[in-house]
Formats: sequence, structure tokens, C-alpha cells
Amino acid sequence: MKKYLFLYLIAVVIFLFSFTKLIAEPEKNLVPADSTKEFTVRNATKAILYSAFIPGGGQVYNKEYVKAGVAFGLELTFLGSGIYYQVQREKAWDDYTQSDSQQDYDRYNDFHLKSQSMYWWFFAVKFLSVVDAYVDAKLFNYDKKKRQLELELGSSSISLNYKF
Repeated sequence: MKKYLFLYLIAVVIFLFSFTKLIAEPEKNLVPADSTKEFTVRNATKAILYSAFIPGGGQVYNKEYVKAGVAFGLELTFLGSGIYYQVQREKAWDDYTQSDSQQDYDRYNDFHLKSQSMYWWFFAVKFLSVVDAYVDAKLFNYDKKKRQLELELGSSSISLNYKF
């Protein structure tokens, strides 16, 4: 089971070294022509890649630190539990091959189902983390952008203004 964790760490290191151009790319600032406001645009590809390879990485990139902590905790909990149950499953299988008892086989089957369940939960949380990082990157500074749209109510008129 250590080899799976080792392979995961190797994948993270390869990611960090192979995407140096992507990581070093500065954020783009968009300044509307008639405004002094400045909007920071997040790169959605960066957010997806960070989130895919580093638990909570996309959320940290998008400056969503509470979400990053939750994603980090859930991903490591489910991955760690899956590895634990897989180790227990292998021990139960060794016991079953030595004793050939139904009780040891039932323990093996129980640990097998638990490890599979934990891995499914890990991948579900990972998928939601990646999707959340993408959406947050696309909606970064949404509140500032939303202020460009104004609804004015007059005594005898209603006007909707959009500032470009």
C-alpha cells in the first residue's frame, strides 16, 4: 500500500516540474476602459490541475481557504481509510488462506467492501473538489463584476445600466 502513496507523491512531483510554465504564468488583470476598477482573472486550467493533484490545491489557488481545509481533510481521510482497510483486507486474506474458515473469509469480504467504499468516496470528493475549483476560478471577483450592473428606480422610471 505504500507503493500507491509513493506513486501519488511521484505524480505530484512530476506535475510540479512539468507544468512550470503554467505555474509561473502571472494572473491577468482586466481594467475596464472607462473605470479605475481592476479585476483579477483566475486561470481555470491552473485551478483544475492544482485541485486534481494536490488535495485542496485548487481551493487554495482561488483563495478559498475554508473549502481547501475541508477538501484536504476529506480527501486524506477517505484515502487513508481506504489504505487502512486494504491492509486489513490483506491480513484477513492471509488468515483465511492459513485457516480456511468462513469467519476469516467474512472478515476479508467486509474489509474489501469497506476499502472499495472509501476509495469511491475519495474519488467523489476529488471530483467535486475539481469542479468547485473550476467554478470558483470562473467566478473569481464576481461581486466586483456584479457591481457593474445597476438598477435605478426613479419617481416615474426604472433604468437598468451596465457599465462596460
